[in-house]
Amino acid sequence: GPSTTRVDYAFSFAPSTSEAKMKDTIASSDAILDEDRIICEAVQRNMASGAYASGLLSPRHEGGVAEVQRLVLQALAADEARDPDGAAARD
Repeated sequence: GPSTTRVDYAFSFAPSTSEAKMKDTIASSDAILDEDRIICEAVQRNMASGAYASGLLSPRHEGGVAEVQRLVLQALAADEARDPDGAAARD
């Protein structure tokens, strides 16, 4: 499987955004990306070792992601039940 990942970011700011705010935003993004990198590297090591059976989400680490996906699915199903033909989207 894949052994490397490349992440490219492009930041866009309103012309009125201060240099300090831009630097702070980019630094925050870098910190989050570094946390994600550490998690992804651990996942890849576990996948390579055979210790983990692959699945869509890790029940140990991605409960929040699973919950958001469940809530989105629930909202979409409720919307579909209210408007099965999608007429509201065409209005």
